[in-house]
Amino acid sequence: MGEDRPELGAGDVTINLDGEQVTLRATLSAALALAATPEDSLGLGGFAAVNRAMARLDPLAITRVIVLGMGYTGEGPKELNIPERIFRTGYSELQPVCIDYLTRLLHGGRPAAKRATQEGQDGAPLEPIR
Repeated sequence: MGEDRPELGAGDVTINLDGEQVTLRATLSAALALAATPEDSLGLGGFAAVNRAMARLDPLAITRVIVLGMGYTGEGPKELNIPERIFRTGYSELQPVCIDYLTRLLHGGRPAAKRATQEGQDGAPLEPIR
């Protein structure tokens, strides 16, 4: 059981937020807050709704993921001006790292496992069946 636990900080993702390096921490509180996301127009809630919003480059979803990853709620402390810094950095710049962070949350604070490739007895990749 203990061998499958993530290493401390394994789920962390570092982003450049308006010229400053900021760490998004993979925490249970962030995962639960995102899991509580209300249903969208397709009836998808939780992580499904957040992932759908990420695909649409939704500024509110990107902001929410970053704020939660930084350990805050709402828009974060006013003096940090997080939403404005996210805007200046660019939503399209931050979307891929938000998706990476969400993936780590879904894997219990671990990076996504690399897919193992199937190999034949000689070590060569197997050909697909046609």
